Amino acid sequence: MPILEMVWGVEDASKKYFGVSASEVSLDQAATLAGMLKGPELYNPLNSVEDSTNRRDTVLQNMVAAGYIDKNQETEAAEVDMTSQLHDKYEGKISDYRYPSYFDAVVNEAVSKYNLTEEEIVNNGYRIYTELDQNYQANMQVVYENTALFPRAEDGTFAQSGSVALEPKTGGVRGVVGQVAGNDKTGFRNFNYATQSKRSPGSTIKPLVVYTPAVEAGWALNKQLDNHTMQYDSYKVDNYAGIKTSREVPMYQALAESLNLPAVATVNDLGVDKAFEAGEKFGLNMEKGRPCSWCRLGKWCRNQPSSNGSSICCFCK
Repeated sequence: MPILEMVWGVEDASKKYFGVSASEVSLDQAATLAGMLKGPELYNPLNSVEDSTNRRDTVLQNMVAAGYIDKNQETEAAEVDMTSQLHDKYEGKISDYRYPSYFDAVVNEAVSKYNLTEEEIVNNGYRIYTELDQNYQANMQVVYENTALFPRAEDGTFAQSGSVALEPKTGGVRGVVGQVAGNDKTGFRNFNYATQSKRSPGSTIKPLVVYTPAVEAGWALNKQLDNHTMQYDSYKVDNYAGIKTSREVPMYQALAESLNLPAVATVNDLGVDKAFEAGEKFGLNMEKGRPCSWCRLGKWCRNQPSSNGSSICCFCK
């Protein structure tokens, strides 16, 4: 049930409008909430007491006709002044929603894929089946609620982060956390860093655009790769911290240690176009990297962490 200022659900609506739990509402208050289901914005008592009152009275009349209440109860409830009932005690804490980031991700995907509005998703009786694992989700949220694990800036805000847990065999999303809890923006319908932010994948792109096309081209996993060439035209590269254990390393070692020199050498041998084609097959948005073929590998594309995770899943099956 969508409510003013992105308050959702009967429990929160009860607190938002009447200052009590849903289990404590009176008959007239319950009829008001039930009447809002047809049009939350139209029959919102904070927007229009008159429209909300008329709608409440219609619900009461229908309850009499259906035999749920008698005429005297209807009359008594209809005589209650709506304005005198309004009392906002809603605080909107993150604890009000067990899995806000996951819920947000589901709603966003339904909106984008099926051209539905948030109101339609919640009000029209849709059933959305997910692969949520409550243990995964709860454990991930415990981590993100521990602000001691995240650095804090001088202005007091925490470094932001998002995390996605995927089932490799199905690609199903087991858990999603979209923000660090310390910034008081982790409630319902907030920006989700796991599904909405676009970041460069860094070295996680290497298995996708470097070693997958190499294996497809027939290269053996123990093929010796160049681990010393550092200059390609105007592009200069090196391993992290300048580490070079030998002039050549087998492919499996280059991947395991995430070495930059063998990765760039492999792309140079295969051709940059092969790397871009591989990335596109994995669903990565590679177009932004095409103008500068010898950009750093990890800067070739910017995708959501959830998209990058889905691409990696095929290696875990």
